[in-house]
Amino acid sequence: MKRGQGPRIIPTLGLWWVMAAGLAVGLALAYFDHLRRAGIALAGVLVVAAVARAVLPEERVGGLVVRSRVFDVATLLVLAAALTVVTLALKLSPPF
Repeated sequence: MKRGQGPRIIPTLGLWWVMAAGLAVGLALAYFDHLRRAGIALAGVLVVAAVARAVLPEERVGGLVVRSRVFDVATLLVLAAALTVVTLALKLSPPF
């Protein structure tokens, strides 16, 4: 190795981009005043990420790997469930 050059480490984000695209869709739905659809879309993205983290090897899921597989899947599913409950509990009709 030449002086000043270290090993080339290029981390891949893998399927993290699926979550980023889903987040963009959810934000677009929220922007156009579809809050319930946005929340359900975001919860769906979290479920897809949990399934991907559960069944795919770590090299394929890239940025979704945070801790152990069980912890990551459980966290994503709990967040999806909480987001679904909060979204469905929203009172979106006007009070009058």
